[in-house]
Amino acid sequence: MKLKLCTHRTEPRCDTDEGSFSQYAGPVTITGTHSEIFCSKVTAVMKSSKTATVALIDRVSSATPCN
Repeated sequence: MKLKLCTHRTEPRCDTDEGSFSQYAGPVTITGTHSEIFCSKVTAVMKSSKTATVALIDRVSSATPCN
């Protein structure tokens, strides 16, 4: 599993947690000003095993509302 949270900037700061977990990856956090955190991007990847080539979940979305 892999969970990554990045600020919405030209050069984003990211926090990542990845490895072999039985239940979940995380938590991940970022701090900064409202403009840095607003519209942060979350990447989540989950495979059935380390050697699996196809992800069960492979998604990128916004952690906060974006206008």
